[in-house]
Amino acid sequence: MSRCLYQTDVPTNIRFSYRTDRRCRAALHHANILRRATIKRLVPNTDGDLLLFHKRTFRIESAEPSFAALAPLALGHSREKLLDEAELSDDGMLWKVDIDWIKEGNHKFKTWDSTILGHIKISEGPVIAEVNSENRAQRRRKEIEKRLGTLATHESTLAQTLEQMRKNTP
Repeated sequence: MSRCLYQTDVPTNIRFSYRTDRRCRAALHHANILRRATIKRLVPNTDGDLLLFHKRTFRIESAEPSFAALAPLALGHSREKLLDEAELSDDGMLWKVDIDWIKEGNHKFKTWDSTILGHIKISEGPVIAEVNSENRAQRRRKEIEKRLGTLATHESTLAQTLEQMRKNTP
């Protein structure tokens, strides 16, 4: 195994002349993939889309009807389970709730039961949807506008690369 640790810096065009453990070759392969992806910044999500993080903000009047319309997007989680972790106002009304946007299965990894497509934060005032690609951002905006209709108005979209997010993280 120690031989494997020292071999991670070997360029990909060098062939091993000795018999190498499969795990070492796999580790080297993954290290080189990550190195190339980091250099090129071409890291895809599980849909194959390049990572470009989007934060879409919608203005709403009330969290309750927005939650009712968007809760079904959290596939496999009941409304009650989602509300267990919600914050309520002093008068017992829904104030804030975060839900994962989940779909069944996975395009890239067939053994996965589900895929998290993004996160939705619903609070009194805004709904914020966060996804990790341009393609998902466009599809999710249409889905939110379809489900919320006149209850929501799109206010803004912030798109950031992985590098920009790293710079902006405290």
